[in-house]
This record gives sequence, structure tokens and C-alpha cells, in this order.
Amino acid sequence: MSIQATKKADRKWRGPLVIVAILVVIVIAGAWYLSGGFERDRNNNLRDTLSTSTTLDPQEKTQELCANDLCVEGWSTSSGNFLRFDSQGAAEQYATYLGDEGRRWKNIVLDMSGQDLTFEQKKEVIDTLFAQHDWS
Repeated sequence: MSIQATKKADRKWRGPLVIVAILVVIVIAGAWYLSGGFERDRNNNLRDTLSTSTTLDPQEKTQELCANDLCVEGWSTSSGNFLRFDSQGAAEQYATYLGDEGRRWKNIVLDMSGQDLTFEQKKEVIDTLFAQHDWS
């Protein structure tokens, strides 16, 4: 096989390899986007989440609420406690322990245990938790 034939063979594979590389980049970018992309860490501040409510009167109580739990931030409101965890897995585990008295969105858990809430109060506090969630 001559040198010129070898060069042609190498060029023959260059096009498909470029296409495969582009497809790999698209698949990785799509997986990253579907897993949350830039939005993944946007909801890490409970102060911003709670600022959407005008009636809950949130009080920062991280030391009290997170003393025995794995949460990293805690706020107490008139309708329940909002707890932020380091990971979605830890938040999911804690919300599972709460059962019907808890709700979770990403790494934030709403703990309504011990609260006797009306339908409207429960709706407001849950709407506050999901304020940044796009339901469409």
C-alpha cells in the first residue's frame, strides 16, 4: 500500500469520526441540561424561596432546626419549617421520614409536622416551596 493510499484511508475515517465526536458532545450536553443544568443550584437560598410569601413571617433558625439533622439551613414559619440539605438525596430521605406532613422540592424540605393547618394555609406554604418550580 502506498503512502498516498494510506493518506486517503486516513481521510476516509476523518469525517465519520468528527460526526461521532459531535454526537457525543450533543448527548453529554443534553444529559447535563435534562439533569438541571445551570438551574441545579439556583434554589440553594431559602431566603429567596421564602421571600415569595407575604404572610409566613420566616425566621432563620438554622442552629435549632439543623442541630440533629443533616440540613445546612433552616427557617421557621407560622405554617412549618423549611430545611435545606446538601443534596437532593438527603432531602428525599428526610421528607420520606415526615410522610404526609412533609413536602420536598430539590434539596429543600417543608416540614409541617405538628401544624394544624387549614386547606388555604397548607396551599400557601406548599405554593411557597414550589414557587420556583415550572409546572408546564
